[in-house]
Amino acid sequence: VLAIASRSGMMQMGSERDHIITGFNLRDKQDLGRKAGEVAVSLLDAKLAKGGAGRAVLDPELAGVFTHEAVGHASEGDLVREGASVLAGRIGERIGCEGLVIVDDPSLQEFGFIPVDAEGVAVQRTEVIRDGILSSYLHNRETLAAVGNGIPGHARAELGAPPIVRMSNTFIENGDATYDEILSECKDGILLIGSRGGQVDPGRGVFQFNAEYGYLVRGGETTDMVRDVSLSGEILSTLHNITLLGNDRKMSPGYCGKGGQSVPVSDGAPHLLLEIRTVKDGRIGSSSTGDPDRWKECLNAALASGRIATPQQWGGFPKPADMTGTASSSDPDLVVAVENAARMVGDLLSGAAEHPVEVIGGAADLARSYLAVANTSGVFYGMDRTVAAVSLETIREQSTGYEFDASPFLADIDARSVGEQAASLAARSLSGRDIETGRYDIVLSPVAAASILGQVLLPAISGRNVKAGRSFLAEKIGEQVFDEHLSIYDDPFAPGLGSTTWDAEGVPTRRLIFVEQGVLQRFAYDLKTGYRYGEGSTGSAVRSGSEGPGIGFHNLFVDGPRMKEPGDERAVWIHDVVGAHTANPFSGDFSVEISNPFWMEGGEQTEPIRTAMFAGNVFEMLREIGGFGKDTRRVGRLTIPSIRLNNQQIIGK
Repeated sequence: VLAIASRSGMMQMGSERDHIITGFNLRDKQDLGRKAGEVAVSLLDAKLAKGGAGRAVLDPELAGVFTHEAVGHASEGDLVREGASVLAGRIGERIGCEGLVIVDDPSLQEFGFIPVDAEGVAVQRTEVIRDGILSSYLHNRETLAAVGNGIPGHARAELGAPPIVRMSNTFIENGDATYDEILSECKDGILLIGSRGGQVDPGRGVFQFNAEYGYLVRGGETTDMVRDVSLSGEILSTLHNITLLGNDRKMSPGYCGKGGQSVPVSDGAPHLLLEIRTVKDGRIGSSSTGDPDRWKECLNAALASGRIATPQQWGGFPKPADMTGTASSSDPDLVVAVENAARMVGDLLSGAAEHPVEVIGGAADLARSYLAVANTSGVFYGMDRTVAAVSLETIREQSTGYEFDASPFLADIDARSVGEQAASLAARSLSGRDIETGRYDIVLSPVAAASILGQVLLPAISGRNVKAGRSFLAEKIGEQVFDEHLSIYDDPFAPGLGSTTWDAEGVPTRRLIFVEQGVLQRFAYDLKTGYRYGEGSTGSAVRSGSEGPGIGFHNLFVDGPRMKEPGDERAVWIHDVVGAHTANPFSGDFSVEISNPFWMEGGEQTEPIRTAMFAGNVFEMLREIGGFGKDTRRVGRLTIPSIRLNNQQIIGK
């Protein structure tokens, strides 16, 4: 149940939920609605929470979310195998407080119940942490063979999707403290209730979760209600800093998304008391807010998260510097107005009307913003940015088509053409024929190529992954790693969505060549990774949403000598792929569903092909490229042509 209350332009929400796995009668349905409404109304008068470090009591719902997101995902065998988990290599180590037991139990009669996993293995209870010691990972058959330390039975999948390692019912076992004893021990702190999402990085071992609301605790009693409160820190230090475990475990239902699949799960815990400790310098913290008037609270939250972060080498923030280039990411002629967006929608529909299809959905977006970065070393840079974007999805019987475009410049967007192309894909894909399993020459469109390379190749160039041993390209600088015609470079001064003269940390940007004629030249670094490994920043820090700065790219180009069409011989042309996010960025292995494929002959698309699978290894296929097309296209911050690849594996009929 979701309830909304509003007053004088302010809106607040309250939510309650319940679940059973059999039958149709939920308990106290009216009571759920009443509680949600009371919370929403009360939040209108709640105080803003202040950032800082101290004692916190987590209610069972928020503690359960922490258990699932921060510990459960980090214990999944596929992440451990890929080196993307802070728990990798820690079996037998004490990683939490004494008495802490964390379990995943698919056989438990809760929302994540399954009697047998997706590989036919009978499920059973797995203790991930026993008495504070990491004792097991969660596995399917494949990851158990590769990693060990556990039992199978944790393979789950949506209908038609491949099984992957998943949680089911994940929870912290009860301790022996009562709720009143926990509040009394807390003395002065905060009680956090419910969850409104958040984020976690299992590889770095950091998290940030938003509570629905909270209460200040004074003298062991709850007092004022507070809103807009979150909890952030490191997974391992938080597990160690649990000082009391309650005896009132409660489970909450939900759905877990991983690998493009969503499955029902539940998570839970008793009330927990956390002791957040302040420490010395050399630690980096970050925070965010959508309200500029709350900058002080945002600053305090950043300082608090820094106090519990891992210390590392830090050479200071950058100082003001002269910029060597010019950014081009703002259009003075772009006017953010409803009528302009409506005109673009009309053009989308006009283009789609050229083919006998139905429109499923679409969008036109116009935005103007001002981006600034400042630090205590005197840096204060700012720039205007604009974005125009359109997209449309169409269908004809069982065939669908999707197209999009985005640019800082309104004149770059041809909404009518985007609509026509989306409709053309759906219309031309109708009645596709099966393709036999085998090896074929293929042509990846810029969209398909960007999807695959973006998930595997770009992480391999990140200095953080290289230094952590999670990149196939580690220790290969100066070597011929790809086809001699392939070059990859980042040009922050080229017009585009990522055009900038400074990065998210205030470091001046410059043109960076990562691969030149197939030879690996360098990796990308931000300040944190550069200081840690003595490499220096390459001006490659990016930041989005509420996340802190990390290594990324501004305007990345995949380039090579062009031909009119990437080969005249018969080939399979692939417009897009589904499931690229499941690719292994360390090994380069991938298996994706191809979308809107056609036979290509003499440079022309001919007969449609029924959907099939495309599998291979990114690093191997880039060693021998059959050609680059002239149809260069921007896909987000990546500019890339179509790419011909010879002798690739297609799994069809």
